[in-house]
Amino acid sequence: MRKSLVILVLFVVALMAVAMLGVDEAGATVTYQLSYLHTSSTNPTYCVISNQSGAATTASFKVASTSVSNLTALSADMLASTGASSKTWAAAQVRTLSFELQSIKMDGATVATVSGTNSNEAYTGNLIINGAGTTCYNVPIACLQGTTTPKRNLVGFICQDGVNTVTY
Repeated sequence: MRKSLVILVLFVVALMAVAMLGVDEAGATVTYQLSYLHTSSTNPTYCVISNQSGAATTASFKVASTSVSNLTALSADMLASTGASSKTWAAAQVRTLSFELQSIKMDGATVATVSGTNSNEAYTGNLIINGAGTTCYNVPIACLQGTTTPKRNLVGFICQDGVNTVTY
């Protein structure tokens, strides 16, 4: 009886330790699913991303689907050939990321071309941010779209970090 009680207590303590340590918790990768991107000159998208995670992060971007082209899988990382400084956010740094025509720009400088799309084509993509301690809550993003003043607030995109799913 005592042996069973001791085993039960140890089991409960082990479960509590696993729960507190968070074996499957967020903290390495944040994925923003950005819809409503467009290669038309009248629909550029401008995003502001703040790294509040306390550690440096790196970004990648993959086209997920298009309105005309027939993709069979996520594209290759559009930022793979970009220099490290162009796709890295230092802790407490804010960067701008824009999607204009078929270009991806970081802080106003073109860093990649969106392959697999045509002119005047809608597409969606995954912006993936990697870094220690990253979550949907400490790497927030806000996006605006269009050429009008003021720009349209872009809503309906999703953030996933392994634990949290947040719709903006």
